[in-house]
Amino acid sequence: FEDANHLDQTFDIFSLGVTMFQCLTGIHPQKFVGQEDRAPVLDYSLLNDIRLKPLTIQLIRQATQFNRWHRFRSAKEMSREVERTLGE
Repeated sequence: FEDANHLDQTFDIFSLGVTMFQCLTGIHPQKFVGQEDRAPVLDYSLLNDIRLKPLTIQLIRQATQFNRWHRFRSAKEMSREVERTLGE
């Protein structure tokens, strides 16, 4: 992962996304880890198997992007997306 000096709220967003993935699939993400120094590579097709809304899958995908610049920039931004997803 990254140097501790570079950790910000996007790290927490990643952790929340991984937790959501595990709660919905019942599979611990470490099953998908290829290397110890890399983030889990999640099998998003498992989310399709449980018939989630496309917006829910997109939310989890964005929260769990390896590159932090591709994740939600803040908890508030993710919260708005969760509310939008639940509204549809």
